[in-house]
Amino acid sequence: MNIIPVVFITDNNYAIPTSVALQSMIDNANPCYNYDVYVLSKSVSITNINYFKQMAQKNVRVNIINIENNTLQKFDEEGYYVSSTALLKFDIANFLPQYDKVLYLDGDVLILRDISELFKINIEGYYVAAVPDMAAIDACHFEEHLDIRNYFNSGVMLLNTKLIREEELTEKLYEVKKMHPEYQCMDQDVFNDVFSKHILFLPPKFNLMFYNFLIANFSLTRVNEFYNTCYSTFGDMEKDAVVIHLTNEKKPWKYRDAYKSSDWMKYYRKTPFFQNGIEIKYNDELKIVSKFGIFTKIWTPPKTTLNIKNFTLVEK
Repeated sequence: MNIIPVVFITDNNYAIPTSVALQSMIDNANPCYNYDVYVLSKSVSITNINYFKQMAQKNVRVNIINIENNTLQKFDEEGYYVSSTALLKFDIANFLPQYDKVLYLDGDVLILRDISELFKINIEGYYVAAVPDMAAIDACHFEEHLDIRNYFNSGVMLLNTKLIREEELTEKLYEVKKMHPEYQCMDQDVFNDVFSKHILFLPPKFNLMFYNFLIANFSLTRVNEFYNTCYSTFGDMEKDAVVIHLTNEKKPWKYRDAYKSSDWMKYYRKTPFFQNGIEIKYNDELKIVSKFGIFTKIWTPPKTTLNIKNFTLVEK
Protein backbone atom coordinates (compact mmCIF):
# COMPACT_ATOMS: atom_id res chain seq x y z
CA MET A 1 0.00 0.00 0.00
CA ASN A 2 1.33 3.48 -0.89
CA ILE A 3 2.42 5.73 1.95
CA ILE A 4 1.75 9.47 2.04
CA PRO A 5 3.79 11.36 4.68
CA VAL A 6 2.03 14.48 5.95
CA VAL A 7 3.42 17.07 8.38
CA PHE A 8 1.60 19.52 10.60
CA ILE A 9 3.29 21.95 13.01
CA THR A 10 1.64 23.24 16.16
CA ASP A 11 2.17 24.83 19.52
CA ASN A 12 -0.38 24.71 22.32
CA ASN A 13 -2.26 27.74 20.97
CA TYR A 14 -2.80 26.08 17.58
CA ALA A 15 -3.54 22.55 18.78
CA ILE A 16 -7.30 22.73 18.23
CA PRO A 17 -7.17 24.20 14.69
CA THR A 18 -4.50 21.66 13.75
CA SER A 19 -6.67 18.81 15.02
CA VAL A 20 -9.52 20.05 12.83
CA ALA A 21 -7.27 20.17 9.77
CA LEU A 22 -6.16 16.63 10.55
CA GLN A 23 -9.75 15.48 11.06
CA SER A 24 -10.78 16.90 7.70
CA MET A 25 -7.91 15.01 6.08
CA ILE A 26 -8.93 11.78 7.82
CA ASP A 27 -12.57 12.12 6.77
CA ASN A 28 -11.60 12.54 3.13
CA ALA A 29 -8.73 10.04 3.03
CA ASN A 30 -8.55 7.35 0.36
CA PRO A 31 -8.64 3.86 1.96
CA CYS A 32 -6.19 2.67 -0.72
CA TYR A 33 -3.39 4.69 0.90
CA ASN A 34 -1.63 4.75 4.24
CA TYR A 35 -1.09 8.21 5.71
CA ASP A 36 1.89 8.75 8.01
CA VAL A 37 1.01 11.96 9.85
CA TYR A 38 3.71 13.74 11.83
CA VAL A 39 2.75 16.50 14.24
CA LEU A 40 5.78 18.60 15.07
CA SER A 41 4.81 19.93 18.48
CA LYS A 42 6.44 22.77 20.38
CA SER A 43 5.31 23.42 23.97
CA VAL A 44 2.17 21.28 23.56
CA SER A 45 0.61 19.88 26.74
CA ILE A 46 0.61 16.13 27.43
CA THR A 47 -3.20 16.21 27.36
CA ASN A 48 -3.29 17.75 23.91
CA ILE A 49 -0.63 15.36 22.62
CA ASN A 50 -2.77 12.45 23.79
CA TYR A 51 -5.77 13.91 21.97
CA PHE A 52 -3.75 13.92 18.74
CA LYS A 53 -2.71 10.31 19.29
CA GLN A 54 -6.37 9.32 19.73
CA MET A 55 -7.08 10.53 16.19
CA ALA A 56 -5.19 7.64 14.57
CA GLN A 57 -7.18 5.41 12.23
CA LYS A 58 -6.60 2.08 10.51
CA ASN A 59 -4.82 3.74 7.59
CA VAL A 60 -3.78 6.96 9.37
CA ARG A 61 -0.86 6.82 11.78
CA VAL A 62 -0.35 9.86 13.99
CA ASN A 63 3.22 10.41 15.17
CA ILE A 64 4.19 13.16 17.60
CA ILE A 65 7.64 14.73 17.40
CA ASN A 66 8.26 16.93 20.44
CA ILE A 67 10.57 19.84 19.75
CA GLU A 68 11.84 22.35 22.28
CA ASN A 69 13.81 24.94 20.36
CA ASN A 70 13.90 28.08 22.47
CA THR A 71 16.12 29.85 19.96
CA LEU A 72 13.13 30.31 17.65
CA GLN A 73 11.48 32.75 20.06
CA LYS A 74 13.89 35.51 19.08
CA PHE A 75 12.06 35.65 15.74
CA ASP A 76 8.65 36.35 17.31
CA GLU A 77 7.16 39.71 16.34
CA GLU A 78 4.79 41.65 18.57
CA GLY A 79 1.30 41.92 17.08
CA TYR A 80 2.00 39.35 14.35
CA TYR A 81 -0.43 36.42 14.38
CA VAL A 82 2.10 33.89 13.01
CA SER A 83 4.43 32.59 15.73
CA SER A 84 8.06 31.57 15.34
CA THR A 85 6.96 27.93 15.62
CA ALA A 86 6.31 28.19 11.86
CA LEU A 87 10.07 28.23 11.32
CA LEU A 88 10.14 24.51 12.11
CA LYS A 89 9.10 24.12 8.47
CA PHE A 90 12.76 24.74 7.65
CA ASP A 91 13.69 21.49 9.46
CA ILE A 92 11.14 19.09 7.96
CA ALA A 93 13.59 17.41 5.59
CA ASN A 94 15.97 16.62 8.46
CA PHE A 95 13.26 15.57 10.91
CA LEU A 96 12.02 12.95 8.40
CA PRO A 97 15.13 11.60 6.66
CA GLN A 98 13.31 8.41 5.63
CA TYR A 99 11.20 10.24 3.03
CA ASP A 100 12.19 11.75 -0.31
CA LYS A 101 8.96 13.76 -0.58
CA VAL A 102 6.73 15.17 2.17
CA LEU A 103 3.46 17.10 2.14
CA TYR A 104 3.33 19.99 4.61
CA LEU A 105 -0.02 21.51 5.66
CA ASP A 106 -0.73 24.52 7.89
CA GLY A 107 -3.12 24.07 10.80
CA ASP A 108 -5.62 26.59 9.38
CA VAL A 109 -6.70 24.51 6.39
CA LEU A 110 -9.63 22.29 5.57
CA ILE A 111 -8.90 19.24 3.41
CA LEU A 112 -12.07 18.63 1.42
CA ARG A 113 -10.87 15.91 -0.96
CA ASP A 114 -8.23 13.20 -0.76
CA ILE A 115 -4.70 14.62 -0.85
CA SER A 116 -3.20 11.76 -2.86
CA GLU A 117 -3.78 13.78 -6.05
CA LEU A 118 -1.50 16.48 -4.68
CA PHE A 119 1.11 14.11 -3.30
CA LYS A 120 1.47 12.20 -6.57
CA ILE A 121 2.64 15.30 -8.48
CA ASN A 122 6.14 14.81 -9.89
CA ILE A 123 8.52 17.34 -8.33
CA GLU A 124 11.81 15.92 -9.57
CA GLY A 125 14.23 18.82 -10.00
CA TYR A 126 12.12 21.19 -7.88
CA TYR A 127 12.54 22.07 -4.21
CA VAL A 128 8.82 22.59 -3.74
CA ALA A 129 5.44 22.52 -5.44
CA ALA A 130 3.10 25.25 -4.18
CA VAL A 131 0.32 27.64 -5.17
CA PRO A 132 1.04 31.27 -6.14
CA ASP A 133 -0.34 33.74 -3.60
CA MET A 134 -2.47 36.15 -5.63
CA ALA A 135 -3.16 38.56 -2.78
CA ALA A 136 0.50 38.71 -1.83
CA ILE A 137 1.40 39.57 -5.43
CA ASP A 138 -1.49 41.68 -6.72
CA ALA A 139 -2.40 43.50 -3.51
CA CYS A 140 0.77 43.54 -1.41
CA HIS A 141 3.54 43.06 -3.98
CA PHE A 142 5.59 40.85 -1.68
CA GLU A 143 7.57 39.57 -4.64
CA GLU A 144 9.01 43.04 -5.30
CA HIS A 145 11.01 43.36 -2.07
CA LEU A 146 12.46 39.91 -2.75
CA ASP A 147 13.29 40.86 -6.34
CA ILE A 148 11.66 37.74 -7.75
CA ARG A 149 9.06 37.18 -10.45
CA ASN A 150 6.59 35.02 -8.54
CA TYR A 151 5.62 34.33 -4.92
CA PHE A 152 4.01 31.24 -3.37
CA ASN A 153 2.09 30.63 -0.18
CA SER A 154 3.91 28.34 2.25
CA GLY A 155 0.76 27.01 3.97
CA VAL A 156 0.59 24.02 1.61
CA MET A 157 3.89 22.71 0.28
CA LEU A 158 4.90 19.49 -1.42
CA LEU A 159 8.56 19.38 -0.43
CA ASN A 160 11.34 17.54 -2.24
CA THR A 161 13.02 16.62 1.03
CA LYS A 162 15.66 14.49 -0.70
CA LEU A 163 16.90 17.45 -2.76
CA ILE A 164 16.63 19.80 0.22
CA ARG A 165 18.92 17.53 2.24
CA GLU A 166 21.36 17.00 -0.62
CA GLU A 167 21.79 20.75 -1.09
CA GLU A 168 21.78 21.48 2.67
CA LEU A 169 18.99 24.01 2.30
CA THR A 170 17.83 23.89 5.93
CA GLU A 171 20.97 25.75 6.95
CA LYS A 172 20.48 28.18 4.06
CA LEU A 173 16.88 28.92 5.14
CA TYR A 174 17.92 29.82 8.68
CA GLU A 175 20.85 31.83 7.39
CA VAL A 176 18.61 33.93 5.14
CA LYS A 177 16.12 34.42 7.99
CA LYS A 178 18.89 35.85 10.18
CA MET A 179 20.30 37.99 7.37
CA HIS A 180 16.96 39.60 6.49
CA PRO A 181 15.05 40.82 9.55
CA GLU A 182 13.13 43.10 7.18
CA TYR A 183 11.38 40.13 5.59
CA GLN A 184 7.75 40.53 6.55
CA CYS A 185 6.30 37.01 6.66
CA MET A 186 7.64 34.63 9.31
CA ASP A 187 8.80 31.80 7.03
CA GLN A 188 7.17 32.53 3.68
CA ASP A 189 9.52 35.25 2.44
CA VAL A 190 12.51 33.07 3.24
CA PHE A 191 11.13 30.07 1.35
CA ASN A 192 10.40 32.26 -1.67
CA ASP A 193 13.90 33.72 -1.59
CA VAL A 194 15.82 30.45 -1.19
CA PHE A 195 13.59 28.31 -3.44
CA SER A 196 12.97 30.97 -6.10
CA LYS A 197 14.58 29.16 -9.05
CA HIS A 198 13.22 25.68 -8.26
CA ILE A 199 9.46 26.04 -7.70
CA LEU A 200 6.70 24.10 -9.44
CA PHE A 201 3.62 26.32 -9.38
CA LEU A 202 0.30 24.57 -8.84
CA PRO A 203 -3.37 25.38 -9.59
CA PRO A 204 -5.31 27.18 -6.85
CA LYS A 205 -7.40 24.12 -5.93
CA PHE A 206 -4.48 22.76 -3.91
CA ASN A 207 -4.35 25.81 -1.63
CA LEU A 208 -7.46 27.89 -2.22
CA MET A 209 -7.06 31.20 -0.36
CA PHE A 210 -10.63 32.18 -1.05
CA TYR A 211 -11.04 34.65 1.81
CA ASN A 212 -8.21 36.72 0.33
CA PHE A 213 -10.19 37.10 -2.89
CA LEU A 214 -13.15 38.45 -0.92
CA ILE A 215 -11.25 40.85 1.29
CA ALA A 216 -9.18 42.23 -1.59
CA ASN A 217 -12.28 42.48 -3.80
CA PHE A 218 -10.79 40.47 -6.66
CA SER A 219 -13.15 39.75 -9.55
CA LEU A 220 -13.59 36.22 -10.88
CA THR A 221 -12.25 37.43 -14.23
CA ARG A 222 -9.05 38.64 -12.58
CA VAL A 223 -8.67 35.42 -10.56
CA ASN A 224 -9.09 33.28 -13.68
CA GLU A 225 -6.60 35.47 -15.53
CA PHE A 226 -4.05 35.22 -12.72
CA TYR A 227 -4.25 31.45 -12.29
CA ASN A 228 -4.95 30.58 -15.94
CA THR A 229 -8.22 28.91 -14.92
CA CYS A 230 -11.71 29.04 -16.39
CA TYR A 231 -14.13 28.82 -13.46
CA SER A 232 -17.67 30.02 -14.23
CA THR A 233 -18.37 31.06 -10.64
CA PHE A 234 -16.53 31.36 -7.35
CA GLY A 235 -18.77 28.54 -6.16
CA ASP A 236 -17.34 26.27 -8.85
CA MET A 237 -13.85 27.18 -7.67
CA GLU A 238 -14.74 26.23 -4.07
CA LYS A 239 -16.27 22.92 -5.19
CA ASP A 240 -13.07 22.08 -7.07
CA ALA A 241 -10.85 22.74 -4.05
CA VAL A 242 -8.77 19.97 -2.53
CA VAL A 243 -7.49 22.24 0.25
CA ILE A 244 -9.09 25.47 1.43
CA HIS A 245 -6.77 27.73 3.38
CA LEU A 246 -8.47 29.83 6.06
CA THR A 247 -6.15 32.76 5.62
CA ASN A 248 -5.85 35.93 7.68
CA GLU A 249 -7.03 36.65 11.19
CA LYS A 250 -10.78 36.04 10.99
CA LYS A 251 -10.63 32.36 11.87
CA PRO A 252 -13.67 30.11 12.49
CA TRP A 253 -12.38 29.23 15.96
CA LYS A 254 -12.38 32.94 16.84
CA TYR A 255 -15.46 34.33 15.10
CA ARG A 256 -18.84 32.69 14.60
CA ASP A 257 -19.39 34.40 11.24
CA ALA A 258 -15.97 33.55 9.82
CA TYR A 259 -15.63 32.05 6.37
CA LYS A 260 -16.27 28.26 6.42
CA SER A 261 -17.17 28.33 10.11
CA SER A 262 -19.94 25.71 9.76
CA ASP A 263 -17.64 23.30 7.90
CA TRP A 264 -14.91 23.88 10.44
CA MET A 265 -17.29 23.14 13.34
CA LYS A 266 -18.49 19.97 11.60
CA TYR A 267 -14.98 18.56 11.72
CA TYR A 268 -14.22 19.98 15.17
CA ARG A 269 -17.14 18.06 16.69
CA LYS A 270 -15.42 14.82 15.62
CA THR A 271 -12.11 15.57 17.35
CA PRO A 272 -11.11 14.39 20.84
CA PHE A 273 -10.79 18.04 21.85
CA PHE A 274 -14.53 18.63 21.40
CA GLN A 275 -15.47 15.20 22.73
CA ASN A 276 -13.58 15.96 25.94
CA GLY A 277 -15.47 19.19 26.48
CA ILE A 278 -13.01 21.74 25.14
CA GLU A 279 -15.13 24.73 24.11
CA ILE A 280 -14.32 27.38 21.56
CA LYS A 281 -14.11 30.89 23.02
CA TYR A 282 -15.21 33.34 20.38
CA ASN A 283 -14.25 36.99 20.17
CA ASP A 284 -17.15 39.42 20.39
CA GLU A 285 -15.99 41.61 17.55
CA LEU A 286 -13.43 41.52 14.82
CA LYS A 287 -10.43 43.76 15.30
CA ILE A 288 -7.93 43.21 12.53
CA VAL A 289 -4.57 44.92 12.68
CA SER A 290 -2.56 44.25 9.55
CA LYS A 291 1.08 45.03 8.97
CA PHE A 292 0.75 44.75 5.23
CA GLY A 293 -2.39 46.67 4.32
CA ILE A 294 -4.46 43.95 2.68
CA PHE A 295 -7.26 44.29 5.25
CA THR A 296 -7.59 48.03 4.98
CA LYS A 297 -6.20 49.04 1.62
CA ILE A 298 -8.20 47.89 -1.38
CA TRP A 299 -7.33 48.91 -4.90
CA THR A 300 -7.57 47.67 -8.47
CA PRO A 301 -4.78 45.14 -8.90
CA PRO A 302 -2.21 45.73 -11.60
CA LYS A 303 -2.15 43.43 -14.59
CA THR A 304 0.12 40.59 -13.54
CA THR A 305 -0.54 37.32 -15.33
CA LEU A 306 0.85 33.97 -14.21
CA ASN A 307 0.66 31.02 -16.58
CA ILE A 308 0.60 28.06 -14.24
CA LYS A 309 1.09 25.45 -16.95
CA ASN A 310 3.96 27.06 -18.82
CA PHE A 311 5.48 29.52 -16.39
CA THR A 312 9.21 30.10 -16.78
CA LEU A 313 11.06 31.40 -13.77
CA VAL A 314 13.20 34.47 -14.20
CA GLU A 315 16.49 34.39 -12.34
CA LYS A 316 17.10 36.96 -9.64
